[in-house]
Amino acid sequence: MSQNGPALSSQCFCFPATRISSTALQPRRPMLVMVHYGVSQFRDPSGDARMHRAAIAFAVLLFASPTIAGDADIRSAQDSISGQLQAFRSGNNAGAYGYAAPNLKRIFPTLDAFMDMVAAAYRPVRHPQSFSFGKSRQTGASAIVQQVLIVGQDGKDYEAVYSLELQPDGVWRITGVRLRAANSQST
Repeated sequence: MSQNGPALSSQCFCFPATRISSTALQPRRPMLVMVHYGVSQFRDPSGDARMHRAAIAFAVLLFASPTIAGDADIRSAQDSISGQLQAFRSGNNAGAYGYAAPNLKRIFPTLDAFMDMVAAAYRPVRHPQSFSFGKSRQTGASAIVQQVLIVGQDGKDYEAVYSLELQPDGVWRITGVRLRAANSQST
């Protein structure tokens, strides 16, 4: 261990940061931020403990908050997908239509038009034996793409890729689905 802290290994990433001064007239001193195996260490050449604590708090807010918010958004989007699939399973077509985003409702302005499209092109989605969630990705503050693995009534595996958008009322609604047959059959 060196005088300024632990020795750095070859798997440590360092980047410069600017010290935040308490008044506009004080010069800002450079500080080195090191990320080592997921743990951040802040070296302030002056050894100021307050700055050290503030930098750690800032790093926690910067890196932890988006992950937590993203996970909650993804769970909410998955709840919308599950709700629609459950509505289809139970024959509640109006409930399933309720999960469609405004863009889909403009294309399919009536329940009958929506259900005709689903029956023609999305039979495994309308009558799934089972489904599970695969990969998901938040593509923006109000957009998520979610992979859903579906076993259709025919026993074949399908991959449905849902796109969802957060609506002003705080609900994730489905903006589109891409469906393709997978290369396997469930047993």
